[in-house]
Amino acid sequence: MSQLANKIIIIGGSFNPVHLGHLKLLALACQQEKAAEILLLPAAVSPFKLNADFSFAAYRRCMLEAALNDVTDLTIPLACLTTAERRLIKKMKEDGKIKICDLDLQSLPPSYTINTLRKLQKQYPHAKLIMMGGSDLLPSLGEWHEPEKLAEIADFLLVTRPGYGQTDSAGGGEKKFNFKIKTLIADMPDVSSAALRRQLENLPLLPPYNITASTPAVYNGITLQQQPAYRDLSNYLTPATIAYIAQQRLYQQPDWRLYLSDTEQKLFGEILLYLGQHLNWQRYTHCLNVMNMAAALTLALEKSGYDFKTAKSWENLNLIALRQNLKNPFAAVNVNSSANDAVGAAKLSIFVRQALITGLFHDACKYEKLTDYPELAARLSKADLACTQMQHGPIAAYVLQQKFACRDELVLNALYYHTTLRPQATWLDKVVYIADKLEFGRRYSDVPLLRQSLNSGYDESIKKILRKCISINRNKRAFCHPLSQAALDDLQNNK
Repeated sequence: MSQLANKIIIIGGSFNPVHLGHLKLLALACQQEKAAEILLLPAAVSPFKLNADFSFAAYRRCMLEAALNDVTDLTIPLACLTTAERRLIKKMKEDGKIKICDLDLQSLPPSYTINTLRKLQKQYPHAKLIMMGGSDLLPSLGEWHEPEKLAEIADFLLVTRPGYGQTDSAGGGEKKFNFKIKTLIADMPDVSSAALRRQLENLPLLPPYNITASTPAVYNGITLQQQPAYRDLSNYLTPATIAYIAQQRLYQQPDWRLYLSDTEQKLFGEILLYLGQHLNWQRYTHCLNVMNMAAALTLALEKSGYDFKTAKSWENLNLIALRQNLKNPFAAVNVNSSANDAVGAAKLSIFVRQALITGLFHDACKYEKLTDYPELAARLSKADLACTQMQHGPIAAYVLQQKFACRDELVLNALYYHTTLRPQATWLDKVVYIADKLEFGRRYSDVPLLRQSLNSGYDESIKKILRKCISINRNKRAFCHPLSQAALDDLQNNK
């Protein structure tokens, strides 16, 4: 291993979830001689975990950022890390030497390490690339994609983990491919991401995906810390990581990709890549949250006997059944299913799949400009043109149709009107509108009350949301799209 060149140390992994073992690796990386930069590299979809539970990239990216903020806040107690280690991490982060690298997340999966290293080699032509990880990686190195090229581009710094000890065999690959490996002996926490996921799937910090019983206080401060599971989890996860997992309901909702057909999975993957390239990570997670809540609201309707094909079915909806189903809409879906495509697709109705795609794509064009779509601009109304903050709805419908060849008018219309709603709104219009305003990432003070109003029917909740949005715009003297008032009048006239 060269002692002349500065080192770029790369800590890769799924970070699913990010735990104190990852932060201990970061502390050890900071102590390495000539460490010019340390890159934390979340994987998109690991080639070794294609069939495993794998939280969406944006959630893992945000968890990693939350954990980094905690480790540099010396007022927060953390197990496994000394004050000196945390001060060093804080100093290097402030100096811009610790970065989260998004190269994998913004590339088509699966994410092969060799492809990422080639990109990094171009960015850092005069530095030595060091891949750092646990010694449990050693037996599989020979199975990595293009191992001979991998050995040429990067050296490896592997840290012993409890239960693995020191190993001098990379599945035969160390000698065959001439890997340059240095082993570092360190007191690493005995923590496994897989074990943490199993614990978090049954997390008693919150009720199951209960739409109408959530309060912001549960996510933060004393309420969260008083939960029985918190003390045990705090031995492995930082406080902000636990709060983020609780708020977003991570590991408590289905991996919808397991329930889609091959064609739908392809579209799903393309949309996820589009979101990663066009949105910041917070807006990306908002789209995921809206997708999950839209699917949950649709499942609750389905389980309550709602007839999606009958225009007056809202009037006949069983509110008692709806209230019960809103408490755990995913009860009929196996959250940890490893079902194959055919079995999974058969379990989801077309209505749930429409809600998934619409919710996921609803804010995909949030930061795009109407001037880039002159053909669409020529078709918009004067009100649409005047209401610039709501133009991403029509743009999203246009892009999904043109770029992704979507021909589902129900989906396209729900995207178009998701910011304003409209009179005679469809069930999908309503579900996506509610999900956009009430998803679990929303933290304004009256969101719990608005969620609870769903117990009186979705229309009652929508009326409250519309009144609030119209009032806010008027108080700000901002332009209020006339469709919102028309939608409210329509609902109030059809009690």
